[in-house]
Amino acid sequence: MSSASLKFYLLCLLVICVIGWSAGMPSSELTREELEERYRQTPPVPDERDADAEVDNAYDRFTPRPRSPHIEG
Repeated sequence: MSSASLKFYLLCLLVICVIGWSAGMPSSELTREELEERYRQTPPVPDERDADAEVDNAYDRFTPRPRSPHIEG
């Protein structure tokens, strides 16, 4: 094995180890109080169907919304 290819493999191994080590590092998480404060400061979404659009696609934006039982007509 030539010296250049050995250096390449060692460099690749080093990069993989650094990426794996940094992925295993604990991230800074918010405390419960910080999360509650952020929740209070976050404005509501105009349409609840947009609230969890990334996580939950149970609502279809193009279907008519159900009528409120308090509206007459």
